[in-house]
Amino acid sequence: MLTEDVLAVNEHLLRCVELAEEALAAGDAPFGSVLVDAQGKRLREDGNRVNSRDKT
Repeated sequence: MLTEDVLAVNEHLLRCVELAEEALAAGDAPFGSVLVDAQGKRLREDGNRVNSRDKT
């Protein structure tokens, strides 16, 4: 069971890295986050989007 938990966490961490890479490619700071419930279901995810906002 522990091995499955570690694999699931690694999957979520890799998704954070993907989101960070997408943010960096868009000219933003490289941050990604994933919100996961107690069962390991991904509830929300997002990357940094500072440059996509209207700066006026």
